[in-house]
Amino acid sequence: AVVSTQSTGEYVGCTNFLTAVGGFLQSLIHGYLGVRVEESVMYLSPHLLPGCTSTGYTGVMYHGERYNVTVTQGSFTITRTTGNGFEVWSIVDCAEGGKSYPLITGKEVELSSGRYKICQGEERWEMVEASPSLVPVQCLDCRC
Repeated sequence: AVVSTQSTGEYVGCTNFLTAVGGFLQSLIHGYLGVRVEESVMYLSPHLLPGCTSTGYTGVMYHGERYNVTVTQGSFTITRTTGNGFEVWSIVDCAEGGKSYPLITGKEVELSSGRYKICQGEERWEMVEASPSLVPVQCLDCRC
């Protein structure tokens, strides 16, 4: 948060009310982005603010990994922007029988709106189906 004061001539304004800034950020992250955090999993259920066509969240951090999320009407994209290339992370669709998608650093994943979870799995993967742009996989240790 940026702490500043406003002043015009001889009148000095007040500093930012940091707890209000924190409350505003929490309403966006935990409300509209739908983040719920547990020890080994982060749930996402993103949706738009009323009257918006899209919104973006940059640098959402979980267990040392950073993610960018862009929410549009009926879908969202998520991109893992940092991280250890040797760690296996996936995003799991909680409504589609646990179908998961690998979160590879720098690769955007587009998903329909719904409830998902981000989790770290072991390097045991079972192929479900392949497509030219993304390979959906089932992470055996990461279920909803």
